[in-house]
Order: sequence, then structure tokens, then C-alpha cells
Amino acid sequence: MRLSRKNNRETFALDLTTCSDIIFTLLIFYILTQSFVVQVPVDLPRLESEVQNITSAAQRLEIQESGAIIWNNESLPADWKGPFAEKLSRVASDSSFVIIAQHKAPAGVAIELLDRLRMAGITSVAFGGIPEKPAAAKEPKQ
Repeated sequence: MRLSRKNNRETFALDLTTCSDIIFTLLIFYILTQSFVVQVPVDLPRLESEVQNITSAAQRLEIQESGAIIWNNESLPADWKGPFAEKLSRVASDSSFVIIAQHKAPAGVAIELLDRLRMAGITSVAFGGIPEKPAAAKEPKQ
């Protein structure tokens, strides 16, 4: 009985030893160079209701969806920066402010208000929000 031998020229063999070495080396490199960020949970105060009682000493700034600003139930004009600076100059620097933004209010207006309050020396600023009403609670359009 004769054993047949395969011709080495006809078979194709791919040696993956070097490939696995490179993969493990890269894996070790990525693991060692990865910076892990520790996430610290922050407990923020929750609103008890849609309209929360604010102390009488706090000034209320409300930002509408259109970007209009209401200061203590008094609307500021469309070009609010001049009148805002004028009213802000009459407020004591130890006053506290609450910026309340509606759900779709522009964020840039809130940031600009915060910056202007900080430039005026007011350090006690809090943010609040008016959540969007659920679809069932919205009034039908006529």
C-alpha cells in the first residue's frame, strides 16, 4: 500500500502567528493608553411643581420661546440689552436671580443673561425650567 503525499507547491498555508502578535500588542497598547473618566453623580434640586414658589427677594427672569425676556412680570423690549443694563445698575450686587426658561427657549439668551449678571457682580443665580406640556394636555389649534 502506497501512501500518497501532497505536493507542497499545490497547497497554500497562511501563517497567522504574526498577525495575532500584532493584534495583542495593539490591544495592550489601547488598554494602557485609555484614559478612564470617573463620572461623579450630581444631585440637582427638582421642581416640585410647574410653578415653584420663589422667595420675594429673588428677581425672576423668564425667557419665552420667542427669546423675549420678562423681568418680574414686566416685558423687556426686543432690543433688551440697553434697558436690561439700566435696570441691572439699580439692583444691589447681593441680590439673587432665578432664570426660568421655557422648554424651547433659545439657550444663547440664557447664557448671555448669565454673563451679564456675572459682569454686574451678581453671584447668586439659579436656573429653572418650565417643562413642555404633554401632547394630550396641549390645547387644540383652531
